[in-house]
Amino acid sequence: MGKNEEYKLSPKEYNEQLSSIDVDQIFLNEGSIKVKRKDFDSGPETKLDVQDKISYDKEKLDGETISIHQTYILICFKKQKRDFGFKVECNFEITISQKQPLSSDFWEIFTERNLRVNTWPYFREFVQNMTQRANVPPLTLPFVRI
Repeated sequence: MGKNEEYKLSPKEYNEQLSSIDVDQIFLNEGSIKVKRKDFDSGPETKLDVQDKISYDKEKLDGETISIHQTYILICFKKQKRDFGFKVECNFEITISQKQPLSSDFWEIFTERNLRVNTWPYFREFVQNMTQRANVPPLTLPFVRI
């Protein structure tokens, strides 16, 4: 949903529904780093591109537990992404319990706004840890912007 579009729930309705869920687990399903040392440069012209993708089974929104998958991809490059210096990918699974079935409108807002706030710190730590292990300058990502 774009920033200029309005959500179908009011902030009050959303917050009431938000209080009926709990995060049970956040865990790493898959993670990797690929370093191209010949293309790596941590100079001032270095660019970072971070993308994320969220998926969940909309058919199972009425269950007691919902599993949401979030994949992050970070590419560090100088001129073109295909000539990256390093690339980090990871997939987290978030299991959420709900006290009552919630609307698809709620889950649309939650995955667009709240989910990143909860998973971004895990991704930041993963990137920082993996870049240190790969013997490239440790990278500290900024706060998430939603």
